[in-house]
Amino acid sequence: MSGTQILIDGNGTLTLAEALAALRAADEAARAARRDALKLCQTNEERCKVLAQCIDCSLAYTNALRKSLKSTGPLFERQAKELKAAAGEVVRKSKQLEQTADAVKLLADTVRLASSLSKAFA
Repeated sequence: MSGTQILIDGNGTLTLAEALAALRAADEAARAARRDALKLCQTNEERCKVLAQCIDCSLAYTNALRKSLKSTGPLFERQAKELKAAAGEVVRKSKQLEQTADAVKLLADTVRLASSLSKAFA
């Protein structure tokens, strides 16, 4: 997404409660998956990546709590739905992880979605 401009449409139906619920679900999923992901880590670098991604999910949620939802529209509504679904998958998939790279990718995808949705808050 870097280098691209996002057109923010304020005519959607995404509510503050829905957006926060999606970000909260991502935060909770990242926390739940953290233990399973850390068990697979063999180096400090891998542990740092997993922890950093969990922290990023938490920051997206806590930063949004301090701000008001300013933008809605189809983009953010889609991101909220994707984030909520991804959060459920994180918890389910974390129990089946076999490699650290899988854990890092799983959490990175969640962080990407959480960061995208957090742009709806100003």
